Amino acid sequence: MNNKIETVKSLIANGSTFAKIETITPVKTAAKFKSTNIQKHTIANVQLFGTLKDLQVYQRAVIKSANKIDNQTIESFEVSDNYFYHDENCFSIVYNKNNEMPYLYAVYNSSKSSYTIDGKTATKSEVSEYLTPSERDKLLNDNSIVYNKTNDLLHSVIVRTIKLDNVISIKAHKMELTLSNKTALAA
Repeated sequence: MNNKIETVKSLIANGSTFAKIETITPVKTAAKFKSTNIQKHTIANVQLFGTLKDLQVYQRAVIKSANKIDNQTIESFEVSDNYFYHDENCFSIVYNKNNEMPYLYAVYNSSKSSYTIDGKTATKSEVSEYLTPSERDKLLNDNSIVYNKTNDLLHSVIVRTIKLDNVISIKAHKMELTLSNKTALAA
């Protein structure tokens, strides 16, 4: 795993970069369907960050985004504590505070996803039948605008932390890094 982390760090390099990532993540089902294997296959255009002098990337992005929505005037934003901490040499590598599991921290610009149920292509509607009501709502409804209750504001900054083991590939700096031998479907 350390070799994979170091390879990702070298690809991201210094500063920030736009990248294309492909991921396959398991979809958590309602308890009665726990034996059903549902996977989400995603291709996303993201922003990744290497070494940064100013670590307030998310905070600045939220303020900028919030000021473009519904005539909000936002001057500050308090970032909540997270379950992870950032690698000291690469901001987009984060580790779970409890088990040190590595994740890729990415700001999503756009993404397209497809799904499989037990290896067969499925629609969002079909997948939703296997989820809890709250997860069904998240899947089927527009989630491009986020309401932050702590700061009482709307914004459109989508940050995802993806287990590094679920990242299939990263394309950045005219290079492609393949991280997994899992087969990705076209999303």
